[in-house]
Amino acid sequence: MQFSESFKLNIIDKYIIIVLYSFLPISFIIGNAVININIILIDILFIYSILKFKNFNFQYYRKDIFILLLILLYLSANSFYQNFVIKNNQFIDEGLIRSLGLIRYILFYFSTIYFLKFLGKNKNKIFNFWTIILLIIIFDVFYERLLGKNILNNISPSSERIASFFGDELIVGYFILGFGFICTSYLIENISLKKFKYSDYIKILFLILIPITIFITGERSNFIKSIILFLLILFFFDKYKLKINLKKFLSIFLLILASLIFLSENIKTRYLTLFNEVQNAYEVKDENLLKKSKHFYNYKMGYDIFLENKLFGVGNKKFREACLDKKDQIDEIYFMFGCTTHPHQTYLEILSENGLIGFILIFSISIIFIRNTFKNFLINKNFIQLSGLLFFVLLWIPFLPYGSLFSTTSFSLTIINISLARLYNN
Repeated sequence: MQFSESFKLNIIDKYIIIVLYSFLPISFIIGNAVININIILIDILFIYSILKFKNFNFQYYRKDIFILLLILLYLSANSFYQNFVIKNNQFIDEGLIRSLGLIRYILFYFSTIYFLKFLGKNKNKIFNFWTIILLIIIFDVFYERLLGKNILNNISPSSERIASFFGDELIVGYFILGFGFICTSYLIENISLKKFKYSDYIKILFLILIPITIFITGERSNFIKSIILFLLILFFFDKYKLKINLKKFLSIFLLILASLIFLSENIKTRYLTLFNEVQNAYEVKDENLLKKSKHFYNYKMGYDIFLENKLFGVGNKKFREACLDKKDQIDEIYFMFGCTTHPHQTYLEILSENGLIGFILIFSISIIFIRNTFKNFLINKNFIQLSGLLFFVLLWIPFLPYGSLFSTTSFSLTIINISLARLYNN
């Protein structure tokens, strides 16, 4: 038993929990400060609840607690070491604050499991609200692609990419990736369309809508990730839920993509440019073509910083500072394109900032979590769990660009997905 059966949430507690969790997608639209406030409020309510009711089974979650605190301890100790020992600074820096601040995500992880377990079917209200917000944003993406501005008359800073409600932040595709498959999996699991003759095919069309919308946003890396996630969920849906004509659905999917490319010059430019670069690299075999890729210098900078700091890296949030220190040692182009806030790739970010020790720790724990959760999915056949797990798996796909792992947006979406994956474990 995970929690005491005597624990009962009163109506006010349930209302507050449902409101706070329902507001999560909106907080991503408003900005990082609101995301953090939302998560911290959930954490505070969690601490209050376990102190009041004393019903959290620490023994049941002892492995989770140990593993998450071990990662927190390493990141914090490494940041402390880099700042006070290596740099000989006398003040707490941003890297140490960010490392210590990860405690809010650990609390949120347990909060989500704790509260959503007790909400029971009431948690469907949260998923319903998330789905409504998701559908509004999907509609807005199509609207902006057709008319050049979204329904609030916001215009994207890039002619090739969609911003939707996110202003100057071109992350709407990543947002849809983070929430989209959770919501469509919820529809697959919970929405009954028995009155319709082809109800299961209607659900699949909802699933197709996610990668199609991300394709329209112009976010190429997130589109590739969405294709991987879409195909895997479709495969398991066909294997465990019902038998569908996969060839037919894939043909429809490809036809929609081809139509969108044909109808939109911006989409055509965005994706065919990438295709032409890959084709030229194969045909011409020009080694310099690699250097023309968008993130080549980011990757190279991350790799070089790692080579200079193999064991412990340079510390959290220190990539930018480390590459600025190299300004006089490298050529201008390398510095201009390589010296960003992070190396835009998960492996290189962890290696450059937390070294081999940090990478082995985080990667090995991640593999264990993926293996155990997938084994549990094979028992439960729960597609919300599968969606959360696969989103986390995408983090570890080599070579694909990725946002900063420990940034507010990226890590918040990651924790939401892995906590939902853990929620449905036996």
